[in-house]
Amino acid sequence: MTTDTVLKQVRDRLGPLNGQAEQAVAEAVEIIRQMSERPSSPITEDSFKGENVSLDEYESWSEDQQAQYLAEAKKANATWIEKRLQDLGAAWMIVVEGKIIAHGPTLQTLPHDEEFDALCEKYGKFPFVFFSPRLFLIEETALCHSTTTPGDAYPTIWISLKADKVGTALEADFDTGAFDAYFNLDLLTQSGVIKAKKRTVYDESAHLGKNFRYTTQSLTLEIKDKSDQYRQAKIVAVCVKNWNNSPFVTINPNRTALVGRNAISKLRPIVSLDFANHQTEVEYRAPLS
Repeated sequence: MTTDTVLKQVRDRLGPLNGQAEQAVAEAVEIIRQMSERPSSPITEDSFKGENVSLDEYESWSEDQQAQYLAEAKKANATWIEKRLQDLGAAWMIVVEGKIIAHGPTLQTLPHDEEFDALCEKYGKFPFVFFSPRLFLIEETALCHSTTTPGDAYPTIWISLKADKVGTALEADFDTGAFDAYFNLDLLTQSGVIKAKKRTVYDESAHLGKNFRYTTQSLTLEIKDKSDQYRQAKIVAVCVKNWNNSPFVTINPNRTALVGRNAISKLRPIVSLDFANHQTEVEYRAPLS
């Protein structure tokens, strides 16, 4: 519709217009025309929703507030997160201001504490760290720790965990149906292996239909074989809060750790299961290359 047409319709409704009124109508018509020609920014559900908070703000929060920070971002961006993890083939990714600044195919490629701190300082914000649910696809095939099934037992293996020269020994359930390692966060905190940090990332997931809260931790895993030979490997483990009420004790109520394939394969032992005597034997034959 032209300016003259609009002016005629306005005069027909209101009567004669003075010069100032006609100029105002003409300006309004021009503004509307320009707005209709301007390409609009499409609103898409494919954009990330939410902002990162400052480091100081995050560090001032309680554990519950820190967990809520990530939980709200996960809920608001569930489809976005799922698609990005799938497209990248990633087990985890780190997001700042809607942009993926790091990602990796396994938990073992997650930045260590010093690397994560460096990212925090670089961006001046506390990142969102999103994990793939497949980290908790544990078959829980159940030998050597008694389980809730009569006559059944779970294979166990003695391990030592260390961080900053503080260590503890654990009899861990060994499950080739699990890829990563899962530990009792409260137990490792009490033993001094894990120390409280202001920049801990707390997330929540589910296993065997039950929710749990966890954080990841860089640890040194040590296993001794039957000839008292030791081997060590750096691993990133899932450390579960309130372990004794978590789904990880559903099958074995006395469990304190669950160690999967990846942690053991780093040391390359030969593991023999003696089903008759409910014993697990570890042996190192060839040196690590």
